Order: sequence, then C-alpha cells, then structure tokens
Amino acid sequence: MACHTLVGDFDTLAPEEVETARAKGSRVLRFPPDKSKSDLEIALDEARSGGATHVTIIGALGGEVDHCLANFLAPLSLCLESAIWARLVTSRAQIYLTQEPVELTAVGQRCSLQALSARVEGLSLSGFKYPLQEATFSRSQTLCLANEVTEARARVEFASGELYITLMHNLERPQP
Repeated sequence: MACHTLVGDFDTLAPEEVETARAKGSRVLRFPPDKSKSDLEIALDEARSGGATHVTIIGALGGEVDHCLANFLAPLSLCLESAIWARLVTSRAQIYLTQEPVELTAVGQRCSLQALSARVEGLSLSGFKYPLQEATFSRSQTLCLANEVTEARARVEFASGELYITLMHNLERPQP
C-alpha cells in the first residue's frame, strides 16, 4: 500500500523513491527548498484542507536538532488548534498533546507526562503506579516522568493547561 500524498521538497528522498511512490498511486506535491513553512507544516495544511480528523506523524524527530524541536512542538499544537487528533510516532514511543482528559488502555506501558503550558491545573492520575490527586504541574517539573499504566482504564484528568503524554512502546527483547 502506498501513502496517499507525498509533500515536500524531497531533499531527504532519492528521486527513484518519489517516482516509486508516484507509480504506486501516491499524489506528489513538490515544493521548492526555499519556503516559509517546513515540509511537515505544509503536509499538515494539506491534511487539514483535505478534511483529516486523525493524523499520525512518523519519522519527524530524527535529523537536525532545530528540525527535531520544531517538529516536536509545532505539528501537535497545529493539530490541536485545528481539532485534529494527532500523534507523533517514533520507534520507541507515541506522543500526544491534549487539553482534555484522556483514558489510556496501555497496561504495563511506561507513560510520562510533561506540561507544555506554563501550568497544568488539577492534574489527577488514576490507574497508574504513581497516582496523583488535584496536583498543579508546571513545565519546569519532572514529577510525571516514567510512570506506569497499571489498570485497564487509566485516566489522566486535569482542569486546564496543555499536556504531552508519551507512551513508550513495550519492545520485546530477544532472550539470550
């Protein structure tokens, strides 16, 4: 199965990769390297204009540190502002940004929370190894780093703020 649409200047793809995708039915939208938006922002604009309600962003956190930071902060915020459910997926984690309570079904997975807003008010965690009740959590704290989902329906609830939720993949390690 080919992807629906390829968007960008394709500076990191070989020409034959772009042509292979086109031959398999992908729509190709090529942009010049000198532009005022990143390839990812253009791709998200395209998804939004096409009526997307869910977006999964893969491979956005590798490469140069400036692009990594921009790709971490901007796309999830842009999707949140546009009422599009979005996640960043890496080989080790899924990352979400939310302004609303969330229910997780990820028993046994490591889960970390980080405030994007200056403060997250009324933060309560249930179904976690380390529960919380009505806490105030600031962007400068690491209070919610490396928790673990322990119940089938874990809840992350809060009254206000923006919160990153990172679920680490349970990767099976080969036994010696």
